[in-house]
Amino acid sequence: MYTQVCPRCQGRGKIIGRKCHLCNAQKIIPGVEEFTLRIVPGTQSNSDLRYINMGDERMQGAPSDIVFQLV
Repeated sequence: MYTQVCPRCQGRGKIIGRKCHLCNAQKIIPGVEEFTLRIVPGTQSNSDLRYINMGDERMQGAPSDIVFQLV
């Protein structure tokens, strides 16, 4: 599950002075995305797999990273 900036109002919460009906003026919308972890054979335990900019979008700044730690 992740969040992204509302594509209809571009994160403003309003469209031409009215509340955006897609995000309900929350400026972000939730979503679900599945992806496959690719673990190379021989990867050490306690290694981190980092998916850059794949986390939740924020109103300011780049999306966060997703980090998985292999145990």
